[in-house]
Amino acid sequence: MPSRLLAKATERISQTISRLSESYTAGEEKTQLSLTGIHGFAIIVHMGDGDAGVTTRIYVDGTLWESCPANVFAKFYVTFTSSLSIRGYAASAGTYYRSASYVNGFRRVA
Repeated sequence: MPSRLLAKATERISQTISRLSESYTAGEEKTQLSLTGIHGFAIIVHMGDGDAGVTTRIYVDGTLWESCPANVFAKFYVTFTSSLSIRGYAASAGTYYRSASYVNGFRRVA
């Protein structure tokens, strides 16, 4: 992703967190995004609750793409060139986690 786009997207993260942050029971499906155009990018931001027993996993088209402990701040940058969906899940351990997402050219469907 070009640095200009990354800088612009990073500016939006704080707004995104305050606007879209939600709490989920561990193990509950977090978010699903789908492509509405040919090009675009999505930034999935995870803010853990400090419970290292919770793992956030990102699946792209049903395949595990990235995972990290939910007690760390993690940013996942994904670029899209064709139809694709993203799903996020938390492991069954732990209590809850929070998440936010900023999407350009995509729509939230779940």
